[in-house]
Amino acid sequence: MELAVPEVAVELLRHLRRCARLRDPGCTAIVHLAAYKFVGESVEHRGKYWHTNVDGTSTMVEAALRAGVRELVFSSSCSVYGTPELVPVAESAEIRPESVYAESKPTVERVLRWYGVTDGLCSVSLRYFNAAAAGAGADGKIGEDWAFSIVKRADHDRDPHHPAFDR
Repeated sequence: MELAVPEVAVELLRHLRRCARLRDPGCTAIVHLAAYKFVGESVEHRGKYWHTNVDGTSTMVEAALRAGVRELVFSSSCSVYGTPELVPVAESAEIRPESVYAESKPTVERVLRWYGVTDGLCSVSLRYFNAAAAGAGADGKIGEDWAFSIVKRADHDRDPHHPAFDR
Protein backbone atom coordinates (compact mmCIF):
# COMPACT_ATOMS: atom_id res chain seq x y z
CA MET A 1 0.00 0.00 0.00
CA GLU A 2 1.43 3.36 -1.02
CA LEU A 3 0.98 6.25 1.41
CA ALA A 4 0.26 9.75 0.24
CA VAL A 5 2.73 12.28 1.66
CA PRO A 6 1.51 15.75 2.67
CA GLU A 7 2.91 18.48 0.42
CA VAL A 8 4.63 20.10 3.39
CA ALA A 9 6.52 16.86 4.02
CA VAL A 10 7.62 16.69 0.40
CA GLU A 11 9.02 20.23 0.57
CA LEU A 12 10.72 19.55 3.89
CA LEU A 13 12.35 16.39 2.54
CA ARG A 14 13.55 18.26 -0.57
CA HIS A 15 15.13 20.89 1.65
CA LEU A 16 16.78 18.19 3.81
CA ARG A 17 18.16 16.47 0.72
CA ARG A 18 19.74 19.75 -0.39
CA CYS A 19 21.27 20.18 3.07
CA ALA A 20 22.60 16.63 3.17
CA ARG A 21 23.92 16.73 -0.39
CA LEU A 22 25.60 20.10 -0.12
CA ARG A 23 26.36 20.10 3.62
CA ASP A 24 24.89 23.57 3.42
CA PRO A 25 26.30 25.56 6.36
CA GLY A 26 23.21 27.77 6.15
CA CYS A 27 20.96 24.87 7.14
CA THR A 28 21.21 24.80 10.92
CA ALA A 29 17.69 24.00 12.08
CA ILE A 30 14.42 22.39 11.04
CA VAL A 31 10.86 23.47 11.69
CA HIS A 32 8.99 20.16 11.51
CA LEU A 33 5.37 20.66 10.46
CA ALA A 34 4.81 17.54 8.39
CA ALA A 35 2.23 15.11 9.77
CA TYR A 36 -1.18 13.66 9.18
CA LYS A 37 -3.60 15.35 11.55
CA PHE A 38 -7.18 14.10 11.34
CA VAL A 39 -8.34 12.59 14.63
CA GLY A 40 -11.08 10.29 13.27
CA GLU A 41 -8.98 9.09 10.36
CA SER A 42 -6.11 8.34 12.73
CA VAL A 43 -8.22 5.78 14.58
CA GLU A 44 -9.41 4.15 11.37
CA HIS A 45 -6.02 4.21 9.59
CA ARG A 46 -3.63 3.78 12.51
CA GLY A 47 -0.69 2.48 10.50
CA LYS A 48 -0.69 5.51 8.25
CA TYR A 49 -0.34 7.79 11.29
CA TRP A 50 2.31 5.71 13.08
CA HIS A 51 4.31 5.36 9.86
CA THR A 52 4.22 8.99 8.79
CA ASN A 53 4.06 10.89 12.07
CA VAL A 54 6.42 8.75 14.16
CA ASP A 55 8.58 6.70 11.77
CA GLY A 56 8.77 9.59 9.29
CA THR A 57 10.00 11.94 11.99
CA SER A 58 12.67 9.49 13.09
CA THR A 59 13.83 9.06 9.49
CA MET A 60 13.94 12.83 9.02
CA VAL A 61 15.94 13.32 12.24
CA GLU A 62 18.45 10.66 11.15
CA ALA A 63 18.92 12.49 7.83
CA ALA A 64 19.23 15.84 9.60
CA LEU A 65 21.86 14.50 12.00
CA ARG A 66 23.85 13.06 9.07
CA ALA A 67 23.72 16.53 7.49
CA GLY A 68 24.97 18.13 10.70
CA VAL A 69 21.64 19.73 11.60
CA ARG A 70 21.15 19.51 15.37
CA GLU A 71 18.26 21.90 16.09
CA LEU A 72 14.57 21.15 15.56
CA VAL A 73 11.26 22.82 16.34
CA PHE A 74 8.47 20.24 16.44
CA SER A 75 4.86 21.10 15.74
CA SER A 76 3.05 19.17 18.45
CA SER A 77 -0.55 19.69 19.57
CA CYS A 78 -2.69 20.46 22.58
CA SER A 79 -4.49 17.22 21.73
CA VAL A 80 -1.85 15.47 23.84
CA TYR A 81 -3.87 16.56 26.90
CA GLY A 82 -7.11 14.89 25.79
CA THR A 83 -10.17 16.37 27.47
CA PRO A 84 -8.61 18.56 30.16
CA GLU A 85 -9.90 18.63 33.71
CA LEU A 86 -8.97 22.30 34.10
CA VAL A 87 -9.08 25.19 31.64
CA PRO A 88 -6.84 26.91 30.84
CA VAL A 89 -4.59 23.90 30.47
CA ALA A 90 -1.19 24.10 32.12
CA GLU A 91 1.76 22.68 30.23
CA SER A 92 2.33 20.40 33.23
CA ALA A 93 -1.14 18.84 32.84
CA GLU A 94 -1.31 15.06 32.48
CA ILE A 95 -0.76 13.72 28.97
CA ARG A 96 -3.93 11.75 28.04
CA PRO A 97 -4.27 11.43 24.25
CA GLU A 98 -7.65 10.27 22.97
CA SER A 99 -6.71 9.28 19.42
CA VAL A 100 -3.82 7.79 17.48
CA TYR A 101 -3.06 11.26 16.08
CA ALA A 102 -2.89 12.70 19.59
CA GLU A 103 -0.75 9.78 20.83
CA SER A 104 1.68 10.25 17.94
CA LYS A 105 2.60 13.71 19.23
CA PRO A 106 3.95 12.82 22.70
CA THR A 107 5.50 9.71 21.17
CA VAL A 108 7.50 11.92 18.81
CA GLU A 109 8.33 14.28 21.69
CA ARG A 110 9.84 11.32 23.59
CA VAL A 111 11.71 10.16 20.49
CA LEU A 112 13.17 13.66 20.07
CA ARG A 113 14.23 13.74 23.73
CA TRP A 114 16.14 10.49 23.21
CA TYR A 115 17.83 11.88 20.09
CA GLY A 116 18.95 14.70 22.36
CA VAL A 117 20.37 12.27 24.91
CA THR A 118 22.06 10.00 22.37
CA ASP A 119 22.98 12.36 19.50
CA GLY A 120 22.93 15.91 20.85
CA LEU A 121 19.75 16.98 19.05
CA CYS A 122 18.35 20.17 20.57
CA SER A 123 14.58 20.23 20.10
CA VAL A 124 11.55 22.09 21.33
CA SER A 125 7.92 21.02 20.94
CA LEU A 126 5.15 23.57 20.46
CA ARG A 127 1.72 22.41 21.60
CA TYR A 128 -0.69 24.66 19.73
CA PHE A 129 -4.11 25.64 21.05
CA ASN A 130 -6.56 26.78 18.35
CA ALA A 131 -3.66 27.43 16.02
CA ALA A 132 -5.70 26.91 12.86
CA ALA A 133 -7.77 29.98 13.69
CA ALA A 134 -4.54 31.99 13.92
CA GLY A 135 -3.84 31.05 10.32
CA ALA A 136 -7.27 31.94 8.98
CA GLY A 137 -7.36 34.14 5.93
CA ALA A 138 -9.16 37.45 5.64
CA ASP A 139 -12.19 35.53 4.36
CA GLY A 140 -12.30 33.58 7.65
CA LYS A 141 -11.48 30.26 5.97
CA ILE A 142 -8.88 28.08 7.58
CA GLY A 143 -6.35 26.61 5.20
CA GLU A 144 -4.60 23.28 5.61
CA ASP A 145 -1.17 24.90 5.37
CA TRP A 146 -1.63 27.55 8.07
CA ALA A 147 1.47 26.65 10.08
CA PHE A 148 3.73 26.47 7.04
CA SER A 149 2.49 29.85 5.80
CA ILE A 150 3.13 31.41 9.24
CA VAL A 151 6.70 30.06 9.27
CA LYS A 152 7.31 31.25 5.71
CA ARG A 153 5.95 34.70 6.61
CA ALA A 154 8.24 34.89 9.68
CA ASP A 155 11.19 33.81 7.53
CA HIS A 156 10.37 36.48 4.95
CA ASP A 157 10.08 39.13 7.66
CA ARG A 158 13.47 38.03 9.03
CA ASP A 159 15.19 38.65 5.70
CA PRO A 160 12.98 39.41 2.67
CA HIS A 161 15.94 39.23 0.27
CA HIS A 162 17.28 35.84 1.46
CA PRO A 163 14.42 33.66 2.68
CA ALA A 164 15.56 30.25 3.96
CA PHE A 165 12.59 28.44 2.37
CA ASP A 166 13.43 29.62 -1.13
CA ARG A 167 16.95 28.18 -1.24
